[in-house]
Amino acid sequence: MKMTIYDWTKNPEILKNLPEILKVLKDHLIVVWTDQDIKMRDHMNEDHAKMDRDEFENIWGKKTYDFRKSSNRTITKNIIRAAENYVIGIVNRIEELCGKIIDCSQLIIKDCSINGIVKCENGLVKINTIMFPNSSRLHHNVKIEAVEPQEKPQEKHDLNYWLDVLDKAIGTDNLILLKRAKSAIKEIKELMKGESKRKYYKMSFI
Repeated sequence: MKMTIYDWTKNPEILKNLPEILKVLKDHLIVVWTDQDIKMRDHMNEDHAKMDRDEFENIWGKKTYDFRKSSNRTITKNIIRAAENYVIGIVNRIEELCGKIIDCSQLIIKDCSINGIVKCENGLVKINTIMFPNSSRLHHNVKIEAVEPQEKPQEKHDLNYWLDVLDKAIGTDNLILLKRAKSAIKEIKELMKGESKRKYYKMSFI
């Protein structure tokens, strides 16, 4: 998975204002990923000691050749930045989809994965982390998708409810709200048809 790098230094408040569970995830990832990378570096150095460069690069790749020289401090510094970018990326993807995060109490951390439902200002978002066996940090696939709202029976037949849904979508480019607006237009048309029929039948008996 390609990791998008967010320059949070332009807005340092973004780290300070992370939901608490994402701060916990970030700190856990720093410990786990640092341990993974240090062990990988040590393994690389063991191979490097008994292989020529071509053989080493065939196994580990050319881009990783200089990584074996990294100190623990350098590895830790890079991991801290990677973990920060990882959780900020999750927040940005959630908020781009459904607006500002309101409640993360239904999120659960297991190992290095985070799963559950997030409540946002424009709806609910489902998070599902797919962990590949023996994976490094770049093989965490975090799926983030909007949860389709389920209208209550009384809402389905409430014209004011659908007008409110439509009103929220005016002037926005949020895909979730625009999709809901499309449904609202359809429901409003149906309700207006029903209203017209009722008026017609009522007039027929006058």
